[in-house]
Order: sequence, then structure tokens, then C-alpha cells
Amino acid sequence: MGWRITSLILIVSLLGMMMPSAEASASLKRKGILGLMPVDRSGPLLVAQILPGSTAETIGLKVGDSIQTLNNQTVGSFDDLIPLLANLYAGDHIALEVTREKKKLKLSGLMQERQREQSQHANIEYRSVDYANNRLRSILHLPKQSIHSTQDGVPAIYFIQGYTCDSIDYGLIPNVTTRQMIDQFVIAGYAVFRVEKLGVGDSRSSQHCRDVDFNTELTGFVAGLDALKSHHAIDPAKVYLWGHSLGVLYAPAMASQQNVAGIIGYGGVAKPWYDYMVDLFAKQSTKFWGLSQEQAERNTQMIKPMLADWLKSNKDWHTITQSKSFKESTRAELLAVNGDYVLTRHYEFFRSINQQDFQSMWLNIKVPTLMMHGSLDIQAISEDWAFQIARWVNQNSEQKIAKAIVIDGAEHGFMRYKNREALMQASREGRPSAVNPGKHFDKRIGELTINWLKEVTQ
Repeated sequence: MGWRITSLILIVSLLGMMMPSAEASASLKRKGILGLMPVDRSGPLLVAQILPGSTAETIGLKVGDSIQTLNNQTVGSFDDLIPLLANLYAGDHIALEVTREKKKLKLSGLMQERQREQSQHANIEYRSVDYANNRLRSILHLPKQSIHSTQDGVPAIYFIQGYTCDSIDYGLIPNVTTRQMIDQFVIAGYAVFRVEKLGVGDSRSSQHCRDVDFNTELTGFVAGLDALKSHHAIDPAKVYLWGHSLGVLYAPAMASQQNVAGIIGYGGVAKPWYDYMVDLFAKQSTKFWGLSQEQAERNTQMIKPMLADWLKSNKDWHTITQSKSFKESTRAELLAVNGDYVLTRHYEFFRSINQQDFQSMWLNIKVPTLMMHGSLDIQAISEDWAFQIARWVNQNSEQKIAKAIVIDGAEHGFMRYKNREALMQASREGRPSAVNPGKHFDKRIGELTINWLKEVTQ
């Protein structure tokens, strides 16, 4: 039975001697958007749909056109187009050569900017977090009305995303579950802040998210925390970290460097990364994906030596890739590896996570903490992890300042299902998804957060 860990993994997150700043949005250029959908991603690039107001529409591209070149670079497929667009910003010149009804045409114009997020409940500020020659795009939702506002400002929730290098700018996907939860927080009177990772979205950096380690990425999140606390409309004494998935690991690391009012986490891990990866093969595969116990045990024993070399040593990556365990594991499709990248991140990223002592970080947390776990969370696997984090925080506290909650029927991406079978069917079919959840958005996660905030601030 083939089993791909790429279906199972977390979906999903050292401050130097420099002070970050939050600058006006005009100082950080906005990415452009071409705005088309192809007939097929891998075949010749035939245009199937054009978004209203997009660059494609303004320069005269038509449905049925076949794109041949972009800025004199050959385009063989939609996948070829993506990297050519990566560094084009609003106002940049774009030139296309297309075939339309057997005629070759040249189309040109200026890139239109990517759609920004909009809200009837918030004033949305697109700014930047600047530090050490990096400029990270930040997005702040400030509630138009807040019962919590004082002369010191508005309380804020800093949302920390998971491990992927996906953008957290949801202008083009306003129904995504994360955005719906943000609206819940804003309506309840809280500002909500997010910051892109290195090189993602509008961010301008010498490094890209996919190539950096945990500590380098952490630096950007801490810089964002400084920028948020210095914002004129925010009460710096009432900033709460809200970590999703890998963001649960970033939260205590950030709180160890900067004071925060509290920590909320959902779908996190409470063990070394090596142990978590072993659990994916030994436990997750049988619990959610129907693998037999015998096959799961064989897979686990096959990949353990490779995991140890990768995560528990400083061995050269080339040497690891030549090992018997590595070759057997990749041949069995147990791990998604592409050159130096594992699960779409550089191998050093997960190795550096395994070197962190998160238990000690949690033991030193002195602020109210809420850990939530969805009973159908494929990635977080076990509710025990949420309770373990709460126990660590409470261990050195005279008052029980941390608690854990299990949410029945909740899955990792803030959606709700009746049972495991319904979730697995949706996973196989690819819909609904967190991007378009429909009736499956789980508003309970936001509600529990808001109710807990009321408790700890009374």
C-alpha cells in the first residue's frame, strides 16, 4: 500500500540588536496580479477565465488565448508562468505574446496590484515590518468600534501561521477560514495582526522562507511583535499571541523575548520534532489513513534511521541522501524530498526545530495560556499535547493560569465535520477546503478564544 506523508504532515511556525519599524504601505510595493485561470496547469497555456479588473483584462487578454511568452521569456505551461510573475509588482511593465485564432498578437501594459483585504468591521492597514535589511508585509485589522478601547489603545491578537511558505494576505480568498475567524475577533473588539514570512507575498528580503531555519524565521515574528506593540492605536500591555499549528511552537519562543498578555494555541505539538515525525508514521497513519498496524510498524522502522540522521545529528545532507534508509524511504514514497527540501522547507528548518527546548520555554511562561485541540485534527494527532502544554505552564505557577480544551468534530484548518469518515471523504475529494469551507467553517474556535479572553481580563 502506497502511503505519502505529504498527505499527513502539519499544514500549516534570535532577535538581533536592531529595532523594527512599521512603515506606511506606500513604502513597500504591492505585488501585481495577472488574473487568469488556465484550461490545464501542465499543458500549453490556454486561458480559461479572466478575473475582472486584473492585468489580464486591462491589457486585452481574452478567453481562449494561448500565451507564448511573458516579457520575452518562453511560457510552455501555467506552471512556467508562476516563477516569471513572482517578482512583478504593481506598476511594472508586462508584455505578452499570444496566439488568438491562429494569429500572433502582442499585448502590453502595467501590472495591476493584487486585491487587498476588505472588511465592513475593520480599518485595514497594509504596512511593513523593517529589520536587518528585510521588509515583511504586515496586515493589521483595527476594529471600527471596540468596547475594549481605552486611552492606552485597543487590545490585539497577533496571529502566527503554520509552517508553510504560503501568503497570509487573503484579499483574493476572503472566505478562507482564517479570515472568517479574524472577523470574529474584530467584531468582538480586538485588533488582529499578521506578518508575512521572509520573501513571501509583498515582502522584500535577501532570503526566502523556504531556505531559512527556525531561528531566522522567529526573528521576523519577534520583529513583528515589536512593530505591533509600538503602533499608536494598540495597547502594548494587551497583546495576545494566537499560534496555529507550528505557530504554537513560535509562541513560547516569542514570549521568552518579549512580554505578552497571554498565549492561545490551536493544533500544536508538545514533543521534539523527531518524536512527532515518528508519530506520523506509527500512529497517524493508522488512526486517520487506514494503514494496518503491521505496515505502519514496517514503515516506522524503515524511516527511523533516516529521521535520526536528519533531525538528531549534524550530518551532511548529501551523506544522508546516500544512506540505505533514505533511499528505501523515498522509494516507498514515505517522505516528500526535492533536493535540499523536505516537505517544501529546507532540511535545516526542521533540524533546527528539533534542537529547540520547547518544554523549558513553556515551563517559564508566566501569562494566561489557552491550548485548543480538535478531535478530528489529523496533523496534531493527540489531544494529550494540548494538556501537556497546559501542565507545563501551570507547573511553576501558584495559580492555574493555563487550560486545555478539546473541540469535538474540529479539524486542523478551522473546519467542522460530523465524524472522521466525513472528514476523510472531504480530504479525498479536496472539497470543501479551508479556502472555501462553506457551512463547514468552525466558529467555535473563535468563540472559545473570545470567551477565554473575557475570563482572563475580568
